[in-house]
Amino acid sequence: MKYLVIAFFFLAGIVAGQDYTRSSETATTYYLIDSIAITGNDITEPYIILEELTFKSGDRINAEEMKFNRERIYSLGLFTRVELIPTQKDSTTDITIRVEESWYIWPIPFIDFKDNDYEKIVFGMDITVNNFRGRNELLGFRFGAGYDTELKFRYNIPYLFKKEKISFLGELSYNKSVNKSQIAESIVGKEFEQKTVVAQIAIGKRLDLFDYITTFVGFQFIETPEYIPRISLREGERIDRVYYIGLQYLYDSRDLAQFPLQGRWGLLNFVTKGLDIDGVSYNILHMDYKEFLPLWGDLNSKWRIAGRHAFGKVIPFYEYSFLGYSDRVRGHYYKKDEGHTLFISSLELRHPIVKEWNIELDLPLIPSQLLTYRVAVFAQLFADAGFTKFRNEGIKLKDLRKGWGLGLTFLVLPYNLGRIEVAFDEDFKSQFILDIGVSF
Repeated sequence: MKYLVIAFFFLAGIVAGQDYTRSSETATTYYLIDSIAITGNDITEPYIILEELTFKSGDRINAEEMKFNRERIYSLGLFTRVELIPTQKDSTTDITIRVEESWYIWPIPFIDFKDNDYEKIVFGMDITVNNFRGRNELLGFRFGAGYDTELKFRYNIPYLFKKEKISFLGELSYNKSVNKSQIAESIVGKEFEQKTVVAQIAIGKRLDLFDYITTFVGFQFIETPEYIPRISLREGERIDRVYYIGLQYLYDSRDLAQFPLQGRWGLLNFVTKGLDIDGVSYNILHMDYKEFLPLWGDLNSKWRIAGRHAFGKVIPFYEYSFLGYSDRVRGHYYKKDEGHTLFISSLELRHPIVKEWNIELDLPLIPSQLLTYRVAVFAQLFADAGFTKFRNEGIKLKDLRKGWGLGLTFLVLPYNLGRIEVAFDEDFKSQFILDIGVSF
């Protein structure tokens, strides 16, 4: 019951909070929109852009809202340049949305470091087709080898049924990876690998501009070298076959999804696994909330609070909640913790060094879409805290991992982001962090 109460207040905070992205008192010039035209979309269907707008013909918007809508279009990840150009008439305004499309077909070799450990090298190829048929569809295939072996196929279409705003996602993946649980490793007495196959389909509904709900079903196949109780679920079997079903709610009012400066993002995800087939039944509840706030001038902040809880009859070690993998406390970046419950929170202050720099290169034989970039550099000051715990354990302050630090984030949109940071733990021991993507 207490987790349902937490979930209720989590959603209530999202829905009840004033959404400053819909209106602004800072801009005084308003435009009464007469028409909206889109140019430069050689491939992209117009409705893909129009569905991201907070306004339509007949609405009044100001310059701040124009800026917000520009960032929403950038968030699609389909364009290297976006401009909203107002043309004033007698009492109304025509809006022209001018875009430049990015390169959509990507056969990219990669080298990755598992868990940010430079001794755990994974290399391979990503083949991605973005904006397939101009409908923001994604076709993706990934092959990786080295420390881990992985194969993944993914297909996503945001508007399977355009009028109803129904989305579809299908995924099939194979992964041969080293077990994450330190408890499981201590039971076995050595490091061991598990093979995992996952097949999943998801059907979503976009309720309005910012709200989404998705239901999904799937199947997991997890193979362990030998049967060990609690590492494998079924008595005497080293292979787990687990069916699952889940429901997810997402709220997203961020301006620029890749690097937001204002807006909110909230996720509530519940999945039940095993479905009591052969006595296997457990659940996972995941909650995550982020808020992005402009402060004064170009200074802005972002904060996050998130949690994950696994509960049920018997929970296999591979379904535990982990710190030190996708969720990390900077200052303890490489330390691993596990339990049934995870909690993490973060706060950052950010200020631009280079706010926005549009680069257009001209090189022979290379398409112009690959030579146009939106570049920015931000400095940040941050603090993180997090812990894991097992059920029936209390929360102990000594178990709370804490860290703080400062760094730089480099944006090269629509392609990727990178970070260089120096973090400190409670004893002021420092560590250097070099990573791809945003911190949260």
